[in-house]
Amino acid sequence: MKASVTWTVLALFSAVLGAYIYLKPMEEKPVNFNTTKVLTTSEEQKVKLIQIQNLEKKETITLEQKDGIWMLSFPVTGRADQQMTEGLRIALQLSARARRMMPEKDWAEYGLLKPKLKVGIEMTGETQRRYLDFGDPSPIGPFIFARWEDEKEYFLVESELKKSFIRSIYSLREKRVFTTPVNDISKISVRTPEGEYEWQYLNGKWFWLEPIAKLGKPIAPKAAEDMLKEIYSLYAKDFTDEKEDRPDLGFLSTGPSIKISGKKEAEFIKIGNTLPDKNSYYAFRKQGGVFFMSQDRLDQFFKDVEAIASE
Repeated sequence: MKASVTWTVLALFSAVLGAYIYLKPMEEKPVNFNTTKVLTTSEEQKVKLIQIQNLEKKETITLEQKDGIWMLSFPVTGRADQQMTEGLRIALQLSARARRMMPEKDWAEYGLLKPKLKVGIEMTGETQRRYLDFGDPSPIGPFIFARWEDEKEYFLVESELKKSFIRSIYSLREKRVFTTPVNDISKISVRTPEGEYEWQYLNGKWFWLEPIAKLGKPIAPKAAEDMLKEIYSLYAKDFTDEKEDRPDLGFLSTGPSIKISGKKEAEFIKIGNTLPDKNSYYAFRKQGGVFFMSQDRLDQFFKDVEAIASE
């Protein structure tokens, strides 16, 4: 009896050991990514539209390139964060994929029948939009099953590619208040709660235009540099769906404002009422509607402008 139990245990141990030896090399063998990219394009083609469909959250975000600038076109309209959006495009075009494979089971087995995340792509010179579906994690390594909907095969991509497209609308919006390149600025106008100030850049130097008492006087290079840094450190704290500069929000023709003029269309920001509970001001720009700016940051900016004017 004891011998029979012993032989049974040995037989089971041998089977488990054999399976371990057989499977272990498969687990340690790296996934073979070839030089094929997830998105292959010709040198002439460019990505002109990226649509992110987060089906799990029932959210869709559409980004379109217009005149070389990435814009949000759905569910809100406005300028997109250029670096963030370019990062998504580059991720698609540089990421490699493992060799394509024909499915041995139904697409549901790979999480590709009803994918939780889809990315739509439109290219220049083409009218058809292609969709990249991201499925379930692969049992081998940190990879995700994926497929183009117009192809019969599936492939593996690194899980980080999928993570890069899990974005909120806020993360993809341009949060810088001013986007005009510094070298293109020729005039700055600021109306604070205390007064009006204006400067012009001419022959490599900044000069006063307002107030009249300072007309034509140069601004110290350090003060001008600090002022530009202050302007480009202004960011949107949050966004609203309001598109009009309504007077009840504090947007008055004589209220605080900031205007930057350059080679292209001027950027003009109106400042409205405060929202103490949000530590914010209402702000308005024609290109993007009403948004919020930090009250502490904007108050400090106005103080710094007054300090420059008192020098």
